[in-house]
Amino acid sequence: MGATLTWVDWSIVAGYLLLTTVLGVLLSGKQQTFRDFFLGGRTLPWYAVAGSIISTEISAVTFVGVPSIAFAATGNFTYLQLGIGTIVARIIVGFWFVPAFYEREIYSPYDYMERRLGPRVKQLVTVLFLIGQLLGQGVRVGLTALVLQVATGNRLSLHESIWLIGAVSIAWTLIGGISTVV
Repeated sequence: MGATLTWVDWSIVAGYLLLTTVLGVLLSGKQQTFRDFFLGGRTLPWYAVAGSIISTEISAVTFVGVPSIAFAATGNFTYLQLGIGTIVARIIVGFWFVPAFYEREIYSPYDYMERRLGPRVKQLVTVLFLIGQLLGQGVRVGLTALVLQVATGNRLSLHESIWLIGAVSIAWTLIGGISTVV
């Protein structure tokens, strides 16, 4: 537990970050409109979008937490239920919601709610979603920062790790919108 990453490990991490950043820049294209930034100009292949969504869901919490649950002395595979549920949910969303949103140029479920139920419902649901996301992302970034702090042998504080993760994430998003993120 006391060992830190070697220069070879850091070279691999740096190379990966550099490669994914360059690849994101090359594949992002020019973002000229709101539609390009959020929808990628509708040029992203379905498998890239699906892979990005799955990658986003498999956060540090999953990577660090699931093995500790599954392989603990009293562990079990109840987390597998969530995995199966997300597969079923993706099929439903993919065949029912995505075509309807795509056809109507709806950017989010909240835009759909506004069209069906009015602006007050959209505002309420958006606020509730943001609170939930803020709490969830706080846990994800916090755990990732804790892993980074341990990986650096406590050379970076938890606060410095959080700032570094945030800066890289914001930079990637600003490079080219959703295309870069995917």
